[in-house]
Amino acid sequence: MTGPLRGALIAALGALVLSACGATYVETSVTTAPGGVSTTTLAEVDPNAPLPELLDEIGDLLRHLDERVVAGDDPGAALGRLEELWDVTEPQIRATALDSIYDFEQALTYARLGVNRKRPADASKAYRVWVDIVAAFDH
Repeated sequence: MTGPLRGALIAALGALVLSACGATYVETSVTTAPGGVSTTTLAEVDPNAPLPELLDEIGDLLRHLDERVVAGDDPGAALGRLEELWDVTEPQIRATALDSIYDFEQALTYARLGVNRKRPADASKAYRVWVDIVAAFDH
């Protein structure tokens, strides 16, 4: 291959490769709610809520978390609510059964992994672990 032909070939390949790089656009109409649609805001977690009620609400969220991960049904919102509930639940568990904190944290770690890494199996395991922990928890 001669020098000028090689140079032309390299230039053509370079142009082809670089043409694949384009500008990135964020389509805001996809992320903005259309007019007339209301959004749902959950009530803040009552810091004086009884522990069994908090445990039940966390369990309800965990029960369907794997399905939300699979469907892409805003599992991040469910995780956010779990974190809010846990912020109120954790001090109550620490006050009554400090040794149980690790077990509860293990379930929540699975939930976080399931949502953050899009792994429904981990989200499902979070629920199974939660059910076992709550059943064994003496409150």
